Amino acid sequence: MARTPKKRIKRSNKDVVVELLPHQLEFVQHTDSKYLALIGGYGCGKTYAFCVKAINLAQLNPNTNALLAEPTNAMVRMILVPAFEEALDRLNIEYELTTTPFPEFTLYFNEGPVKILCVSAENYTRIVGYEASFIGIDEADTIDHEVAHAMWKKFIGRLRGKGKVKQLFIATTPEGFKFAYDTFGTDKAKQDERKHMIKAKTTDNPNIDPEYIEDMLKDYTPEEARAYIDGEFVNLRSGQVYTGFDRELNDCGVTIDTYPGAVLHIGLDFNINHMSAVVHVIMDGKVYAVEEITNLRDTAQMIDVILNKYEGRVVSIYPDSSGTQERSNASESDIAQLKQHFPRVLFHKKNPRIYDRVTAMNQMFCNSRDLRRYYVNVSKCPTYTENLEKQAYKNGLPEKRNDVDHLIDAAGYFISFKYPVKGKPKVRIQ
Repeated sequence: MARTPKKRIKRSNKDVVVELLPHQLEFVQHTDSKYLALIGGYGCGKTYAFCVKAINLAQLNPNTNALLAEPTNAMVRMILVPAFEEALDRLNIEYELTTTPFPEFTLYFNEGPVKILCVSAENYTRIVGYEASFIGIDEADTIDHEVAHAMWKKFIGRLRGKGKVKQLFIATTPEGFKFAYDTFGTDKAKQDERKHMIKAKTTDNPNIDPEYIEDMLKDYTPEEARAYIDGEFVNLRSGQVYTGFDRELNDCGVTIDTYPGAVLHIGLDFNINHMSAVVHVIMDGKVYAVEEITNLRDTAQMIDVILNKYEGRVVSIYPDSSGTQERSNASESDIAQLKQHFPRVLFHKKNPRIYDRVTAMNQMFCNSRDLRRYYVNVSKCPTYTENLEKQAYKNGLPEKRNDVDHLIDAAGYFISFKYPVKGKPKVRIQ
């Protein structure tokens, strides 16, 4: 049964004062980007900002419909509806609320009403034929990764109302490298002019009890503290593989042109439609990853790219040793193709153990004496950088989910060949 509509509240002649923290105010007022995110730690005021954001957009889009979403039906009724009612009451906004089949608010403004339907990730597929001027998703990172991406695409299709300010926004605490990171945190996403991300920390809220923060610091791991207090994207999954790598400490400004006469050392991984390579230079005992090559079709295309891109440079190739095997899509082995074009193709008789390759990489990134000998130009190798941060162990082995392994493996063949953990293995130089 529908809830009795709440009595309409008459507007005061006086303006209502809205007190917002700087990150909340930026989030509420930012309307230049089609896609907007507030990523913050626990207690930084995301939920209230989320509600005020929706009210502000409603005022800008009279006589339209809108959507607000939570991960579950329970969260819609226990978190979103009470929080939204509280925000409306604080702002003295006239409204009605019905609760079946989904909670729906009707906000009344002088320019016209706005209906806001409240849904969950559990039933977003039931939203058919609904045109929204704006859509908000609260705590998006707690939604199943695949469901979140599917819902995002569905909501993009719903964002076609007649409002003046169309916007799809989220507010969430980061849960590792999940939906929020994929959509707003990657280097590619940051370069998308349609997107804007606002970051906030728990400590940005002066109303938070210091004891609350102190308790979190005592109970959380360093990674959890960075995520849940600082609002940072970190690997929260147990067993991160490349623990020696740090995006800031291992970053460098070295490029392909910094040392024009230096040999290019190219680690290469064979994968149909995912041919990958990481280009390095070595100088003064340090190794620098300066460029990445990703998602090429096959070995032949990789050869063409290297020959054209690095014409005139001395090149050494360090391929996956399994490339000696005949491939069904080629008349000769991958390594045989490489040997036809490059005088130095260096590889082990067989690939080193995965453990040894990982250990070699980590020791180069940062050894037990805190010495860093392997650096990555983060801006030139964005995918390689992200993969190093994201890859975790699964069933005792580095995971291969979402193709995080190709560039890492490519670099690993070079590093483990040039800087092996154990004694020199028998190798071929052809």
